Amino acid sequence: MATPKTWYRGPYMISTEPHLIQPSAVNAAFASDEMPWAKELELPLLTKMLSNSRSYTLYKLPDSSAELAGMTLFSCLKSVNILPPIYLLVEF
Repeated sequence: MATPKTWYRGPYMISTEPHLIQPSAVNAAFASDEMPWAKELELPLLTKMLSNSRSYTLYKLPDSSAELAGMTLFSCLKSVNILPPIYLLVEF
């Protein structure tokens, strides 16, 4: 995969760094009412999916833990999928 990139604007950061993604936050979004088309996944399966995907993840800064605000996934394993934004949390 390509070298990870990070961009900043105001209190937000968009990054393709896979180690910044918190699978539990993604699962919480999948289980929420804002994503009726998705369902929570088993953590090992979700972790594998995320580690084999290219994602553009939006974070709210300056929190040291970088709060997850939204995500778009692009390739998963060997297939290439161009998807609309998977989610953007309501508060953002």
